[in-house]
Amino acid sequence: MYQNIADATIQELIVMYRKMKKDDFALVNDMLGRINSSAKKIFNNAYENGNLISCLMHDNKNNRGVFAIVEGPDYYVLQVSFEKDITNCKVIEVIHNGLDKIIKRKGSKDIFLNINGYNPSIINYFRNYNFTQDSLGFEYFFSTSLENLDSISNFKVEEGLTFKGFEEENAENYIELLDDAFRQLDIACNEEQDRFSKSVEKSISWLRQVDEEENFGAFWHNGDLVGVYVLQDNCIHTIAVYPEYEGKGYGSQMIKYCLNRLIFARRYKEVYLQVLFQNKRVQKFYINRGFQVRGFYSENTYVLKKGTSVI
Repeated sequence: MYQNIADATIQELIVMYRKMKKDDFALVNDMLGRINSSAKKIFNNAYENGNLISCLMHDNKNNRGVFAIVEGPDYYVLQVSFEKDITNCKVIEVIHNGLDKIIKRKGSKDIFLNINGYNPSIINYFRNYNFTQDSLGFEYFFSTSLENLDSISNFKVEEGLTFKGFEEENAENYIELLDDAFRQLDIACNEEQDRFSKSVEKSISWLRQVDEEENFGAFWHNGDLVGVYVLQDNCIHTIAVYPEYEGKGYGSQMIKYCLNRLIFARRYKEVYLQVLFQNKRVQKFYINRGFQVRGFYSENTYVLKKGTSVI
């Protein structure tokens, strides 16, 4: 069994942190939920399966926070979330020391650092220590108010529009649509463009798989492909519309269709999705359709670059 990696640091800075108690479980979930649903799921699975290496609580009259370390089969995940941004360097020092010990023991395992996006001091601090930011974005959940539920309960597809599953003869059309739909965002985020077509077989295999799980749909208008969606449990994983069809109400139709399916057909009590920080237009789109911000995430990967040293 692993020795708690932060024991020495706790003794030095006992006023800054304390070990998590059972009574803290709800608070930890609340704090990690401010990152995203994935952070909560990773923590809860580790807690249940005995893979939680450490969970420290920062709790005083000015601020509250959580610093958790989870070990997976081929990775470590460090999760950091505070109600307010951190101005005390000693608080960050505990996180730094915990990370340093994980780096020294990591072997061939990857290290991921997930941070509450409203804690920019921590995000900026670790950018100087070989961490590459994979994504920065918001998590939205659909508010199940009576008004919102009424808007989707009687949803009917407009005339001329149809939803279909995966069709092998249209596989390359789906890939082309995904590349076109995400191209401008990829440019804005300095991400690789046309990533679906560059791994076309892998992308098509992924779409086949999600279709077999009844989580893929294609949206057609009078025989023309307009958009596609991908679901994952209670998450709307992907919504993509050809750029020439944007602003014509097709995106709203797809969202209502997905919400109707997840809430009324599959009986999920909540539905969520994620939007990158740079995608302001889409953020406004979802807010106007009953979604509310729940989390703000900064997901990072430790990459030791040539010629650099560990922290």
